[in-house]
Amino acid sequence: MARKSRFELKLLELESLAGDSSFCARKLAKACGLSLRQLQRQFHRILNQTPKKWLTRQRILLSCERLSGDEAIKEVAIDLGFKQASHFSREFKRIIGSTPSQFVEKHRFGGHDMNNVAFR
Repeated sequence: MARKSRFELKLLELESLAGDSSFCARKLAKACGLSLRQLQRQFHRILNQTPKKWLTRQRILLSCERLSGDEAIKEVAIDLGFKQASHFSREFKRIIGSTPSQFVEKHRFGGHDMNNVAFR
């Protein structure tokens, strides 16, 4: 049986580690016991994407949950580390397919179920 890498052992914890690491690849690498370059290689090998893209997607997924409540778009964007609301909106639309405002309008008041959100 092949020995699992530290990263493979941490895969199940990645989502919580992402938030604990402030969605920062360097901090995530440290939490996984890897160098940044090792983390990049493991992400490419196992998830076929960069840590930065994965972390951005995690932030957007978390923002969907928070926007389904009564939190303001700007507040969510800032809390999740986006320095500009415009950057948050651009990334949100790229991943979700609608702007945060459109998402809120559609999901906040309509008996929203996060399992039915369509992602790109």
